[in-house]
Amino acid sequence: MRGSLAEVKTTVERPVAVNLLLQVSRSADNRLSGTVQMTGGSDARAFSGTLELMRVFEEFVPATTDEHTHTGTGASVQE
Repeated sequence: MRGSLAEVKTTVERPVAVNLLLQVSRSADNRLSGTVQMTGGSDARAFSGTLELMRVFEEFVPATTDEHTHTGTGASVQE
């Protein structure tokens, strides 16, 4: 790529602590279902099945932090 510079952005992964409240039940066919919400928060996310539970976890745990706050939920995270 002559005349072009490729910009490479890197991210530093840092562990964060997020307190979640998980209400879960198991159906007759062994499927997990329930809700997950931030402790003290009101934004509960429903899930049905392990893959959906992992998706919900990914929504609550921020990929990057800005001033130690996840902008999607307004919830504070601790580093």
